[in-house]
Amino acid sequence: MLNNIATKISNIIIQKCQLSSDLIKIYTYGCELLISTGLGMMSVFLISCLLGRPLSGIIFLIVFVSLRLFCGGLHASTYLRCFILSNLIFLSVYSLSWGLTYVSWLLSVLLLLISFIVIFAFTPIRNVNHPLSDERYIRNKRISRVLAFTEMIVILAIYAIIRNIYFLSIASTSMFAVSFMMLIPKICQARRSTL
Repeated sequence: MLNNIATKISNIIIQKCQLSSDLIKIYTYGCELLISTGLGMMSVFLISCLLGRPLSGIIFLIVFVSLRLFCGGLHASTYLRCFILSNLIFLSVYSLSWGLTYVSWLLSVLLLLISFIVIFAFTPIRNVNHPLSDERYIRNKRISRVLAFTEMIVILAIYAIIRNIYFLSIASTSMFAVSFMMLIPKICQARRSTL
């Protein structure tokens, strides 16, 4: 169904903009990504609204999505699985962040620092299905490292100003989710090489 909608949109774009129809597969793929990503983001925000914490959804989306674009990591094999996985990750982040609010702000800061170290050390994760050129790999490495550092500093600065432990915990667990999604392919690759 998603492919049919994306194909129709691509055909309209090709006709209206007088583009070459030779690239229909590329336009369709781009439309599929745009639609599935948009639906996933809307779903996360809707769930956060239903939980009574829309700000948690916004914080998660800003931290998680911006880093995942450049860091890579585990990818689902279909758009539906990606949609489900994204929502499950948000619910996990939401639950873990609630637990952290009752422990200590130091644990959230520690989680943030560990996440930054993992991102800095392993970014970007190479995906066999979506290979990066060497130039793009180096570019993504620089961007993701700068972005992770910037987000960490901004999170700590905002926490220092507003002293809201829930903000710190949701932002820290969102960054932790990115680092965790990066480690899964690394662990799987290490296990395959030892077998």
